[in-house]
Amino acid sequence: MKRSLLLFLVCLCSLVNLIGLDLVKAYPDALSVRWDVVQDADYYDVYLDKKPLVRLLKNEYVVSNLQSYHSYEVLVAARKSGNVDLSAQRSVFSTIGWDTSYQWINTTTKDNKGRCRILDFLVVRENDSYLIYSKLSDEYHLVSPLVDQSLIGVEIPYEGDAPHQVAYRLNAQVFNTTSFTPKLWKVIDYSVDDKQIVTQIQTRLGSMSFHTTSRYTFALGNDGQRQLIFETKGTGMASWGLFQSPLSGDKGAFICTEMAEPGHFSLDTKR
Repeated sequence: MKRSLLLFLVCLCSLVNLIGLDLVKAYPDALSVRWDVVQDADYYDVYLDKKPLVRLLKNEYVVSNLQSYHSYEVLVAARKSGNVDLSAQRSVFSTIGWDTSYQWINTTTKDNKGRCRILDFLVVRENDSYLIYSKLSDEYHLVSPLVDQSLIGVEIPYEGDAPHQVAYRLNAQVFNTTSFTPKLWKVIDYSVDDKQIVTQIQTRLGSMSFHTTSRYTFALGNDGQRQLIFETKGTGMASWGLFQSPLSGDKGAFICTEMAEPGHFSLDTKR
């Protein structure tokens, strides 16, 4: 079966008439493609990496559910009813990444006593993964991953000058709506895939402890702009003591949109 499909695709690619396949726009998780209308064609068959994808009547398509910074082979075949080949073209296109600057602006008067008016994030790609920096006290601090792999499960004092201590403390000051100050905290789990990064933290305050889950999700808005969606939820005290987005319709999530001009920035890269 695989051999037959391969021979079939080879025959398609040997057609003299090309279909004029072009990339309209590349996204981190999608490719928008368009091709010339072929006279007498009843439909167009689209293939992704030699696998049948969809049959269309129109001459454009958005290939979705892709990985960032990845190359894909797209083949479009114009056919008449009965699978009569008219023309075809194969091209290789690449997706872009999620690495850019993002911003969330609070348009309400609910701002955790002035501490949460604007959120700025910078996403950097390093060694095939994404690092997320948050602008805290006018400097960018690494918040994901918050600690090195060797420190996962290790309790860390709230006070301290290590970069991860400073980042955690400054970040907590933005979203903590209570007057309580934690004593110890530790990252208990850190997971990452191409579109989502999740950090789970256990925090101790005297004899009490509670968990928080911070989730960064990459997505595309309806206008095609890249988004970084930040959500943080907790148990115990954290279930009611965390500041959530007050924007209507966002269900507590901070939906940050890519900035057209990131501007200048400095990173606290010490780990």
